[in-house]
Amino acid sequence: MRLMKTPPPDLPETNDPWTLLDVPRGASSDEIRRAYLRRIKVYKPDLHPTAFRRLREAYDALYVDDRPPPAAFSGWGDEEVVLPVDSVEDGWGHTSTDPKAERSPKTAPRVRDEDEVATLVAELRAALVADDRDRAVDILLRPQTAVLANDRRVADLVARVACAVVLSQPDRFEELMSAFHDILLDRALEHRQGVLSHMRGAASQWAAWQRATEGNEVLSRFVELWGVLDDAELVHLGHEVAAVAHADPEAFLATLDRVARDAPAMLELYAHAASEWADRFGVPSRTDDDGARDAMLDSLEGLVQRNPALSREQLRRNLAALSVAAFVVWLGTSHPILWGTTAMAATTLLYTLTSNPTRKIYRQAIRPAVAAWLWQGHGLDALAAGLRPRLAAIGGSRRWMQPDDVDGYADMLAEDTALSAFAATARLDRRRD
Repeated sequence: MRLMKTPPPDLPETNDPWTLLDVPRGASSDEIRRAYLRRIKVYKPDLHPTAFRRLREAYDALYVDDRPPPAAFSGWGDEEVVLPVDSVEDGWGHTSTDPKAERSPKTAPRVRDEDEVATLVAELRAALVADDRDRAVDILLRPQTAVLANDRRVADLVARVACAVVLSQPDRFEELMSAFHDILLDRALEHRQGVLSHMRGAASQWAAWQRATEGNEVLSRFVELWGVLDDAELVHLGHEVAAVAHADPEAFLATLDRVARDAPAMLELYAHAASEWADRFGVPSRTDDDGARDAMLDSLEGLVQRNPALSREQLRRNLAALSVAAFVVWLGTSHPILWGTTAMAATTLLYTLTSNPTRKIYRQAIRPAVAAWLWQGHGLDALAAGLRPRLAAIGGSRRWMQPDDVDGYADMLAEDTALSAFAATARLDRRRD
């Protein structure tokens, strides 16, 4: 039996950076850096993004780079670089050299002028526009690129190229991680609201995602390129996804159902990207007034209490119970010795025949109604919360017909990740009034 790894304990509920990094007050910059690397090895950014963000903020508040400034340098850095290595594994599973290690003055890189940065940026953008990901990685891995990577424009493109290959070309991503480890670690939660961390966490499900979204190339491209494209290109791609969903919402929801079953982490990544797109470019979430929400809740409650499937289920239960009772009476009268065995078999048969229809009713009646409601721009969370107390109040014969699961509809609604992603998709459709 494979044992599950115990999750790390929660970080202390404090904003004190010394406590969060678990270092004594007055610790040196070297001790702070080592403590930070130890902590993020436990609280990895792709598994514990909130904890990682708090640790990063604490590190930024305490760490002071007190190394002497490097001496002037000219040339492309052909001289041998001498770096005393003190390797520490970090939260991404890679080793990082201690930044306190002294650098040889003659190997410090010179500052590049604006033309060199502009040329590099233009090359990388051209490779991304052409979707030539291998070329983009090769450009970044040139020896002379490393000295330009501290420029924010270059660092942003490093993150974009990493997003372009992390799902489909993990080997190339590892090459980038080795060359630009610190930059990618810093940008993991900054670039597009942490999309690189989400993508890295979901990378193992990429093949399952491709199978589940087969035939919906636009949806697949939207997720794969969310962290890569410029804003104008993202707007266009989001509109394409909205057009596909608008043409056949039921088929789009069915695709999301397959993803929820086969690649749940990828579904979470899509919902994250769609929500971020809608916040930046799309239609704001509709604020539901109490009257509209109550009307929808009345409709859902009616579906539970007066659904035709419930009537058919009740008739089927009664017929099954009468048939089994008649058989037991006849067999018990004719063969008294078999009474005990027959009673046990009859109980099992009755339980099997009268299986609960809750999930069937949810899939066939409640879910389609909620999906139509969401497509109009309404919210899901308030609906699930409002449905729970209404169903809890159902009693009498209606509750008997669903002995254990009458409250389960609200739980199914709240836990329906595909429906939640569908709600995010609805906000991509800018053609609604």
